[in-house]
Formats: sequence, C-alpha cells, structure tokens
Amino acid sequence: MSKYIQTFFKEKEIPATSFTITTSKNTHIVDSLVIIEFLKQCPREWEPRVEEILRNIDFHNGNILDFLQHMAKAYVEVIELHQ
Repeated sequence: MSKYIQTFFKEKEIPATSFTITTSKNTHIVDSLVIIEFLKQCPREWEPRVEEILRNIDFHNGNILDFLQHMAKAYVEVIELHQ
C-alpha cells in the first residue's frame, strides 16, 4: 500500500461525487469514494504509475475529479468484461 497515495487522498479535500458511466450494456453510477478506495488498494505494480499521475495532477493544480471519472469508466469496463 503506497504511503503517497494514502496521504494524497487523506490531505486533499475531494468532494464526494457520483459519476454516471454509460456503456453499451448499462448505465452505472459510481461514487468517487469507491474509486479512491480502489486506488488506495491498487496492486503494487500499479503504484508507481498512479503516484506519477497524482503528482502530475497536483503539480499542475489539475482537477482530480477528471482522473477519478476516467478511472470510474475503466472500473466499469472491467466489471462488465467479467459479467
């Protein structure tokens, strides 16, 4: 578990948001807190890339919600692949 990822989400005031993800099969509502927990528990091999993205967003004062929405879309796509 990456200390940076844990600290990033602990220190940032990210508003709870729901993302509506529509696919060819369904429409899904995914809460930002679900994606944050997913990222906090991501596999070790993902940690360097997730950290790099979070650092880049933070450095450029980017919108973390855009990244979380992108991850929500990927999350839904993976879930649908396994149904």
